[in-house]
Amino acid sequence: MNINNFIKISNLNQFEINVSYLTKRRKKKTQYNISIYLFLPENLDINEQTYSKTDFYNDYSGHIKLFTPKYNLKTLTKRLLNLIEFLKIEIDKSEKLEYINYETKMIVCSYIDYLKEVSQNIEEGKLKVKKINTIVQRVKKFNEFKNQLFTLRQTSENPKIRHLLKSSVEYISLITQRYLFIINTNLRGRGGVYIEVVNEIINIINSEISFEQNNDLPFISKDDNMNEKVIFRYSVFKKFFYSILFLKQDIEEDAKKVRQFYYAIAAGISMIFATTVVFITQQKFGNFTTPFFVALVLSYMFKDRIKDLTKGYFEKKLNIKAYDFRDKIYDMDRHKLFGYFQKKVKFLKRDELDKRIINARLLKTSSRLSTWYLNEKILKYEKSITLHNKNIKDAYDNAIEGITDIMRFDISKFKIKMSDTKVPLYRVDHDNLYGERVYHVNMVFVLNQGKQDEIQKIRLVLTKEGIKRVEIPRYNIELFPSNTNTKNENWFYLQKDGLVKQIENFDDQ
Repeated sequence: MNINNFIKISNLNQFEINVSYLTKRRKKKTQYNISIYLFLPENLDINEQTYSKTDFYNDYSGHIKLFTPKYNLKTLTKRLLNLIEFLKIEIDKSEKLEYINYETKMIVCSYIDYLKEVSQNIEEGKLKVKKINTIVQRVKKFNEFKNQLFTLRQTSENPKIRHLLKSSVEYISLITQRYLFIINTNLRGRGGVYIEVVNEIINIINSEISFEQNNDLPFISKDDNMNEKVIFRYSVFKKFFYSILFLKQDIEEDAKKVRQFYYAIAAGISMIFATTVVFITQQKFGNFTTPFFVALVLSYMFKDRIKDLTKGYFEKKLNIKAYDFRDKIYDMDRHKLFGYFQKKVKFLKRDELDKRIINARLLKTSSRLSTWYLNEKILKYEKSITLHNKNIKDAYDNAIEGITDIMRFDISKFKIKMSDTKVPLYRVDHDNLYGERVYHVNMVFVLNQGKQDEIQKIRLVLTKEGIKRVEIPRYNIELFPSNTNTKNENWFYLQKDGLVKQIENFDDQ
């Protein structure tokens, strides 16, 4: 797993986990299973009585997104030119609106994904100057062609088409500036053979800014109001264009009919008890007698208790196999079922944990002061995923290689019982010293892909203000480790700004 993409800090109160599931061409269906264990310190007071399933699902939100189709820029430029030629002829034909919307958004999304990958490869030193120069020239050519969309929008009488094309041009321009600036930052310190390509990147950025100025589009400047518009529009564009990749979900209670059947059996058992008591008493003492009246009242009292106990028994047995919810996922037009998710959450006791999960939790824990030894509460979130590979492949002409599961968790309720962050410290040679009071929530993430299992340990470092950082080991650990030596492994932490930094001599608690 790539730690930059696997987990992200969305804001002070929310973190996000992204998991990718590949569709396999030769299999009709693919099965994945995920388990996330949260080890909660007792002083947070998060347990079965204070934190219900309803609380968890209110704090959890999830989205399913298709992988962005991967194309090189040469192919994308060709697709853009084909779209331009198509628009010159078919721009106002209502039956073509769906195709225009799909093709435009897919080109934009693929272009963003391409630039993101290029900037990452340059940062990691994987591309030589000659290759970088070729890419920069192709970016320049792509943007020259994209400006034709801005002119074409004026030929349309359809406001949706005009908005789509104008937004596409503006968003592509902002994206180009953003990633070229990142690339420029990585290259300009290298000097030498990179000077020419750095100058070309600056020319392209300035050209995009001039284009925005000349066409009354918001652009990045020293004007705070203008920058506010740019940031707002950038955020809206992102949701607008990536909506083509998000899948629709229908959520319903899992095993609903089975639960109702068991509840009916529970009601029947309690009714059998009550009726039996009444019949026996009636035969022995007759109607309208004191013993019959007492027996009737007692049978009614115990009938409800027997019903609740039987329901609880069935619910406990049912939860071993059944899930809380079942989410069906469809394409945007709801023509085809792409798969479904089943999910459940519950608190566990220590003796219910697999030994391998415990070993993962205690990885690099060398101190008896670890909160593990102070009665941590264990919350388990479990999800089963089934993908209908053929439906996904057929719907997108084999261009989609898989889907991304975006899971967001809000930790606001975890902070309710926390103490203030600032703690006064005392030294004779210093006044007004303060430290931060932090809380550690360890997580163990398990992903099952058929016969292959892997486990990832994560640690949330929280304060009263929210998430301070997320700490992650460099490596993934197999569920069945052989001779894993963890003493010299490096750990990293993810800051709120998204930067990943290395931790030296990390001692986990």
